[in-house]
Amino acid sequence: MNQLFNRLSVRSTEARLIAIVGTMTFLGFALTTGALRTTMDTAVVGWGGVLIIPTLLIAGQIIVHLVLSRKAGTQEQFIWPITSLFNAIGFILLWRLLGPADVQSQLVRGWLPGVVVISILIMNPAIIERLRHRWAFYIGGIGLLLILTTAFFGVPDAAGARLSLKLGPLPSIQTTEIVKLSLIIFLAWYIERVGEVAEGRAKVVGWLRLPAIKYFIPGLLFVFLSTLALVKMSDFGAVPILAGLFVVMFYAGFQTRTFVTTALIGLTLSVIAVVGLAIVWD
Repeated sequence: MNQLFNRLSVRSTEARLIAIVGTMTFLGFALTTGALRTTMDTAVVGWGGVLIIPTLLIAGQIIVHLVLSRKAGTQEQFIWPITSLFNAIGFILLWRLLGPADVQSQLVRGWLPGVVVISILIMNPAIIERLRHRWAFYIGGIGLLLILTTAFFGVPDAAGARLSLKLGPLPSIQTTEIVKLSLIIFLAWYIERVGEVAEGRAKVVGWLRLPAIKYFIPGLLFVFLSTLALVKMSDFGAVPILAGLFVVMFYAGFQTRTFVTTALIGLTLSVIAVVGLAIVWD
């Protein structure tokens, strides 16, 4: 028990924030359920989920916090509480709009496996390095292939948007989340591999540094093709997120003056793709 308290005290700021997020999670589910029971049949929304769902959410929050306390020391203590808060808000909204069945499905298919994966990666950070150095190119290709496949063969929802891909008996998956991760992994590998060469051959024009475009073609092509697929899928909200990821990755990998130019190139291509395809695909 003393060891547990010692681990919690290592990341005391994170522990306090997780406690606040957990309290908000319980209150959010309770208040939402109470509001639903005043407008719907009480048999539709029961109080059981108010205990089970937030308990599992909070358990996941605490598990990752304990793993971080063991492996990460006193480093960054705000990312996980913020992530947990956004997850809790998302589940509460799903509970309000779609009901218990969908929340339980997302919990089993998304949250719980996510907690396991995060914990494994924190305990064994070398896995990330191996993925980044040995499998980054293939991960990027798989992510791009999945989102392009979804654009043409995905499962349409009630509004006609193709946001999910169903492969045989497996449950449907939202490939936009996969392509975001694959973009980050691919760009991290690519920037590390060619970044120094690109910086060394950059041309200075006034305040800006203009990189040799051939060193950025793979990253730009990845974003461009993903944007085409997202517009085809009618997932316009993911387009600025993808463009933002591209910009942030290049900001982290290159000097500011090169980053500004690269960001303008990426954002311009994204805007052109969105406008052009919005006209073509009505």
